Amino acid sequence: MLPKWIAQPKEIFSQKTNEQVSVKECTYLKEFSKKNLELLRINHLFPVQSNVIPYILSQNCKGSIFGKAGLQPSDICVSAPTGSGKTLAYAVPIVQVIHHCLFRRLQALVVLPSKDLASQVKTVFSKLVAGTHLKIGLASGVKSFHDEQQLLVSVGQHGFVSNVDILVSTPGRLVDHITSTDGFSLQHIRFLVIDEADRLLGQSYHNWLEKIFEAIFTPSTFDSSNKSTLLEGRCGRGHLVASSIDRNELPLQKLLFSATMTQNPEKLGPLNLYNPVFFKVMGKAEIEGKDTSKGSEETERYTLPELLEEKMTICKPGEKPLLVVYFVKVLNYRRILCFTGSIEATHRLFLLLKAFDIKASEFSSSLNQTQRKGTLRDFKMGKIDLLVCSDAMSRGMDIEDVDFVISYDPPVNMKTYIHRVGRTARAGNRGTALTLLSSKEVFHFKKMAMDSSRKSSVQKLVVPKNDLEPLMADYQNALASLKDLVKTENQQKS
Repeated sequence: MLPKWIAQPKEIFSQKTNEQVSVKECTYLKEFSKKNLELLRINHLFPVQSNVIPYILSQNCKGSIFGKAGLQPSDICVSAPTGSGKTLAYAVPIVQVIHHCLFRRLQALVVLPSKDLASQVKTVFSKLVAGTHLKIGLASGVKSFHDEQQLLVSVGQHGFVSNVDILVSTPGRLVDHITSTDGFSLQHIRFLVIDEADRLLGQSYHNWLEKIFEAIFTPSTFDSSNKSTLLEGRCGRGHLVASSIDRNELPLQKLLFSATMTQNPEKLGPLNLYNPVFFKVMGKAEIEGKDTSKGSEETERYTLPELLEEKMTICKPGEKPLLVVYFVKVLNYRRILCFTGSIEATHRLFLLLKAFDIKASEFSSSLNQTQRKGTLRDFKMGKIDLLVCSDAMSRGMDIEDVDFVISYDPPVNMKTYIHRVGRTARAGNRGTALTLLSSKEVFHFKKMAMDSSRKSSVQKLVVPKNDLEPLMADYQNALASLKDLVKTENQQKS
């Protein structure tokens, strides 16, 4: 049986643009926040933002270190479709709460599962702190470990001092700094944000969560004769009152965000959530899915983007590359993300599309950070029409104006599907998700759709064979060229 706070969430309805709230009319936003949002070309807040931002702010009343009504703030879980504005929902209130602090110390920690996501969120924070004294740090492995150490901590007149107020980090790199960076401290953390929470909680990353809590609740922060008092207050096992806390310490508030937020109490258990509140965005279709990739019978509920159109095309396995060419060359699809099931498949499809003179590129973990940033920049600028990618792209990456998402290889489960299709129909825009299926893949995909108890069906898109005939000669030549090119690349690697 689900806990009451999960079974009865605070529901946020719709992502329609006519329900957005004007930034200028938001009385809870400070003037510097309004100015910075306008510079980001954000004039209206989406429903998840207009609900979550004021709630977090109300839990952190100005001038009180004990939160609303003298008690520890409630921890917050937010489940909302990709593209609904989750990053701003936590970044804006964090900046507003800590911007007035006179002394620099690390007060907010944001943990994300990948370098690309961490860099993206760090950029958002950097723009939101304009006009304040706050400094943002990034610990994700983009720079060398030594360079990160220099950026995060320095030696002052009275010992080590933090150089940043907000740190955006990947879990593995964070553990490295906790264990190996002198003077790096989490004792003053006020906000712990876990973005893409379902993925982070599902993987160990060197016991990152346990090590974070060990660093936050270090024995030196409370009296040895009563060790449980502060630990219970900050972990969320009891109320935080004046008699149970050092005046120099702030209560910890945990903020969890995901498009596929787990509702399994066992997975959330290690977080020791205090008086948690669950916000859930209700969109066009709320669906259920099971993580069959690991044999799990756990059922989760997901929400699809409001203006997403879903389609599927059934074809022979050898026709999938030809169909991608058809969509670009004949139907004039542009601004496409095309998902494959592996790095190797990503690279092969990219090489094949180049033979058709299609403005395509690839994005996968085989590329270094500089290459990935350049590829994303070119896609955003319209220099690339089609980006072939592995599922590393499906998690949280914010790419503007993606019109089509093509699943070249079908997703293994509903959670992967939700993250893929969430790259389009973002921020109130329309988008199309198209899944290519061979005859052997149809059963699994349809079963996944049936098990999801979706309220809307996936439309079938039929491509006439006659429309493909004019492309066949060039397609056969491209396949021959691809075979030679792959052979040459393998010889070079060996």
